[in-house]
Amino acid sequence: MIRSIKVYNRFHMELIAGRMEKPPCNHWHLISIYETTCFPFLTFDVKLRLENQAFMDKSISLSFDDITLADYETLKIVYPDLILFNRGHAREIIDFIKQVNSETEPSMLVIHCRAGISRSGAVALFAAVKLGIEFSDPYIRPNQWMLKILNEEYNYEDNGKDIN
Repeated sequence: MIRSIKVYNRFHMELIAGRMEKPPCNHWHLISIYETTCFPFLTFDVKLRLENQAFMDKSISLSFDDITLADYETLKIVYPDLILFNRGHAREIIDFIKQVNSETEPSMLVIHCRAGISRSGAVALFAAVKLGIEFSDPYIRPNQWMLKILNEEYNYEDNGKDIN
């Protein structure tokens, strides 16, 4: 069962993976977010290292850019490879949270993106509200498009049922 939520930036996660920084706790799950212009953080080697040496249990890796629908409509002409957060991404996040929350052992949900502010902040806020967990981070500025899509997908697919 998820008891707490933590947001990191990619640099901090690289320190944890490189064993230069202590893992967040002894039992945690990771949602790793990266944009289309970067390599994924959660490569096979990094995932293995985190599972074996940093107490990470389950993880998912998703690629989409930190943009809103209005940004996307404007920028897609110049940057055709941009990926807008969509219902498929939302479903993966919701299903992952449900899966790790169904475990009996207390755990932490760790979310990271490049800056640890907008995309990971949106996922953290969504998870905290749905799980009824206190979450406070003065540095996050949740991506409002993501929150909208996460809530719509949750309400549509799950009929607003408790995520627990």
